[in-house]
Amino acid sequence: MTDDPLVAQPDGDRAWDLLGVGIGPVSLSLAALASTVPGMTTVFLDRSPEFRRHHGRAVDGFPVRVSFLADLVSLVAPAHPLSFLSYLADRGRIFPFYAAGRSSVDRAEYDDYCQWVVARLPDCRFGHDVQAVRWSERDDAFAVTAGADTFLARNVVLGLGAVPAIPVSLRLLAEDPAALVVHAADYPRKRPGLTVAGELAVIGAGQSAAEVFLDLVRRRPPGRERVRWFTPGPSDLGVGPDTLAQIQDELYRRGVRHGWPDVAVTPDAEVLAARRVDDRIELDLRLGLGDRDRMLTDGVVLATGYRERPMAPLLGPLADRLRRDGDGRLAVDDDYRLLLDPCPGDGAIYLPNVEPRLPPHHPHCAPGPGLGAWRAAVVLNALCGRPVYRLPDRAAFSRFGLVRQPHSVI
Repeated sequence: MTDDPLVAQPDGDRAWDLLGVGIGPVSLSLAALASTVPGMTTVFLDRSPEFRRHHGRAVDGFPVRVSFLADLVSLVAPAHPLSFLSYLADRGRIFPFYAAGRSSVDRAEYDDYCQWVVARLPDCRFGHDVQAVRWSERDDAFAVTAGADTFLARNVVLGLGAVPAIPVSLRLLAEDPAALVVHAADYPRKRPGLTVAGELAVIGAGQSAAEVFLDLVRRRPPGRERVRWFTPGPSDLGVGPDTLAQIQDELYRRGVRHGWPDVAVTPDAEVLAARRVDDRIELDLRLGLGDRDRMLTDGVVLATGYRERPMAPLLGPLADRLRRDGDGRLAVDDDYRLLLDPCPGDGAIYLPNVEPRLPPHHPHCAPGPGLGAWRAAVVLNALCGRPVYRLPDRAAFSRFGLVRQPHSVI
């Protein structure tokens, strides 16, 4: 039960149909798609003072690397008023976009599109730091505590996003304010100090690592780049071909007048340990064939990805109801519904950012940011108990596993 003061509820009712915690891309898709469902009341809360899609992760000037159709709504509702094409038309840019023959979107424009959507969704509220979700028997609803306020909701969706993943070998240095160890999430903010530093190491594989590497090279004098890129795998998996082409072109052009640029890309390298040596950083490295080596550098950028934000504090009041799978992860069903035992009332908690265990051909298995609209539509359909948005049974040619065919009988 809860005796906390209740904030204003929709239309004098005591509970919202849907309350979202965190306003990331998937939650924003959900808010956009729910906005055209007749009679549905929603509210979405986020601790940040304003919507920030990338939270400093991206380097300006690179495309999002998804089709403009993979916006917040178009893949499940092509005629939706909050589509990217609607945004272009409203901004007076649909003909320039068409004339440019573009199929992908620059991050700055995609962020502007998201801000445009947020401005049209009054139920997206910022500056609300949610501390806990619990079940209120008295109100027959979930009670969501945010500061001094309590919101009641029949259904809750948790879109908490992710936090930077720091390798164990570099955690102490990353916490040392005197060491220039920066995660890619903070790269734009820390870039001025990195640009003027001596030798630099970029650690990680994937698009973020490639973008940081290229951006640093471009900002340093030809012949004195002094940037080393170490990837944990044998190749730069997940890097767009356009970015690789830009790296190759940049290094080639620098070599025309200044000789070989002072850069190196070392695949299949792992940082085993790191320490401060005077004002520099020493890295212990394991290289591809098992060789060990050490290097001194002046700064390190960690493009080492992200991990799910811990949900234990938020779901603490429901801890005795949470079901987990064989790996200890929170168990969700095919509709991203959190499995609770016992399940209170008729409502549910949804985790659209958590991967359920699904059949090999299932559309959810195809990764990528473009599936935010799909995930949001799955949640809405489950919440409404009907196909508000029509979804195909299958959306990918790839299969992550073998599909057994019945034997023929002769």
